[in-house]
Amino acid sequence: MRVLVTSMCILGVLLLATTVFARGEQEEMEPVTEEIVVDPDEWTGTGAFELIATPSAYAEITGTAFPQFSEAPMLAELVERGELPPVEERLPVEPLVVQPTDRIGVYGGEFRDTHLGDEDDLDDAIRDQLLTFCAGLENVQPHMFKDWEILDDGHIIRIHMREGMKWSDGEPFTADDMVFYSEGYAHNEDLNPAGIRDMRLEGQMGHFEKVDDYTFDVVYEHAPNATFVERLAWGWEPYMPKHYMKQFHPEYTPRAEVDALVQEEGVSSWLDLFEDKLEPFENPELPTLWAWVLESGTLDDTVQRFVRNPYYWKVDIAGNQLPYVDRVVRYNVGDSVEAQVLQALAGDMDFADAESLGGVANYSVIRQRERDGNYRVVPMVERSPMAYHSIFFNMNHRDPEFRDLFRERDFRLAFSKAIDNPTINDLFMEGTAHLRQGFAPPSGPPYHGERDIFAQGMEHDPDGANQLLDGLGLQWNDAGTIRLTPGGQQLEFSYIVRVRDPNFIPIAEMIKENLEAIGIRITVRAVDSGLWSELTETAAHDIAADQWNLGGRMYPFVPVFRDLAPRDDGWKADVRWGLWAITGGEMGDEPPPDMAEAMTELIRLQSKAISQPTRAERMAVEKEMFEWHAEHLLWLTALQRPADHFQSYWYYFHNRVQNVTVPAPRENWYGQPAQWFIDETG
Repeated sequence: MRVLVTSMCILGVLLLATTVFARGEQEEMEPVTEEIVVDPDEWTGTGAFELIATPSAYAEITGTAFPQFSEAPMLAELVERGELPPVEERLPVEPLVVQPTDRIGVYGGEFRDTHLGDEDDLDDAIRDQLLTFCAGLENVQPHMFKDWEILDDGHIIRIHMREGMKWSDGEPFTADDMVFYSEGYAHNEDLNPAGIRDMRLEGQMGHFEKVDDYTFDVVYEHAPNATFVERLAWGWEPYMPKHYMKQFHPEYTPRAEVDALVQEEGVSSWLDLFEDKLEPFENPELPTLWAWVLESGTLDDTVQRFVRNPYYWKVDIAGNQLPYVDRVVRYNVGDSVEAQVLQALAGDMDFADAESLGGVANYSVIRQRERDGNYRVVPMVERSPMAYHSIFFNMNHRDPEFRDLFRERDFRLAFSKAIDNPTINDLFMEGTAHLRQGFAPPSGPPYHGERDIFAQGMEHDPDGANQLLDGLGLQWNDAGTIRLTPGGQQLEFSYIVRVRDPNFIPIAEMIKENLEAIGIRITVRAVDSGLWSELTETAAHDIAADQWNLGGRMYPFVPVFRDLAPRDDGWKADVRWGLWAITGGEMGDEPPPDMAEAMTELIRLQSKAISQPTRAERMAVEKEMFEWHAEHLLWLTALQRPADHFQSYWYYFHNRVQNVTVPAPRENWYGQPAQWFIDETG
């Protein structure tokens, strides 16, 4: 049979809204007694997965009762041997129901995941959110949490958890785990001296309060936080297994016992011990709520294995506990994107995003070999623009002349005008990128990123650049080969590049040539992510290049949640100024008076946007924030990748991986990988 539920995304939200905004006396429904019978061989989906908050909500939608639960054969064997409780005892009282994308899956098999010594691709595939989005990223939906209420005009968000939901070790997942995150981690000044960015509003942190075992409040006494629910669906994980992590925390375990563990583990402090134990890709003992649990190996090992979580909290519409796939096996191919691409072309991997396969640089070759490699390239749901090869200046440089120079808007504008952005676009993007600064929002309403204010400096104007430098008193040396500061220093800088894309170094070399024409000399230096962050966070660099995404129209890329304003100690526009702004001047470096006033205004706009009760009102404030960046021009970019740039935004899937929604959400966790399955005939 085929169950026709073509708009569960909308219906699920409506059912949730009825519960959330009209909670109280509810009309008794007629009991449903007819059991749903889904024939896996006959049922077909709509081409996009659907999420339903509970089996009872699904029964209400379909008018039929929900079937009995079933489980993977490997778990059934453990139950038979008495090594695992029955599936009914492992699932929550009301598990999340997933209507698969195309078909009811089959149990078994292994996903093959190759990687470059990091967790990116797998993290995108197996991380689960507290709340999530529809397949098209339009609406927030129940996920780990069953539902929520907005109370006291947004000062309180009451969260309703799933009764009986369990961690991967079988321990209950309750409000205590949420409060432990808030009190023991987020508000602990040793672990988080600057607080947690996603809990901060107007310089103050919200907190979690337990109501009962499966209910807690998110409290912002000083200001409403109307967008908190959206933030929970956007990759943030404000929870921890208290029963496991408390043994490493001296506020919950006697200090002598914690110190003994510190010595046993060979780390320097309880802080290092605590952070190490929180690593889901390194610590197999860490309980998780994800579909697969670390079984063996680390990120550095040649092979790393994950196995299904027996207490996973989702079922499909036939009552099958998810995930369908038994294991994920990861193969470390070193630090070579080329090696990863060869694996992909040979069909020796199951999924990867564009970035891990070289993005635009390798798009054509990946597409050309689809049939031979038995894989397919899948477009992503439209996302927000990307500052492609973004450029950041050290506003707190140790040399006072360079510091003052980098703080001059005219210097940064001259730097941008010198770069031949149109040629870079033609060579590396086939002319498909936008000639806009990286802070430019998407085109059209509500932000109108096509306006001229967002294209300043993108036209390649070396004559205009030279005029600006002349106006700053930066004279040429006697040989006419390089410009000098008023103090006689040559304008020669280190240019560190965080290599996210194979094109970044060639682009940097072109920028080097362009700058020499206006008397600025840079030395291009490729660095890994760790060193890039270390240098920029300690203000030990000159100029740094990376990429940056500030968000746009589409959920879940909400600009105010990105980096339009500082949220933590890693604001790329300037780390030290950002830290000063978010801590009210207690940390970081204070900007000069005019910039301090501007930064204060930016933080005010951010808080105002977060507190707006509707998306339209929030977007109006975000528009002001984008215009703030156009006015101050703190950072630059070589190009802006548009939100619908198909050569950049795609996924690789082997044909044996089924139930992939097309276009695929970004990140993969929004695509519900627990309902993917393996079909070797695919």
